[in-house]
Amino acid sequence: MKTNKYLNKENAEALLLRDEINRLGRRRKKLSEQILRLTNKLKEVCVHNETEIVNEFNDGSYYDRKEYITKVVCKVCDKELDKKISYGGYG
Repeated sequence: MKTNKYLNKENAEALLLRDEINRLGRRRKKLSEQILRLTNKLKEVCVHNETEIVNEFNDGSYYDRKEYITKVVCKVCDKELDKKISYGGYG
């Protein structure tokens, strides 16, 4: 005999919440996949006519040299169009 899992009054609310969380988790996964697909399509379709230069710096350590990173990034789709790395001295 199969019993209804919601007949247990003590834990009915927790079981309902767990089911809702599982449902939302499945929905989130589908939405995440759709967002990734559309973002990749945007990067292919975009003409990249609005760009900005982004400068980054990674401090070196005793063994690693400093990195000066210059990127050209599209303002519309955030695609990295160019990246130049130059190295400095040790930290």
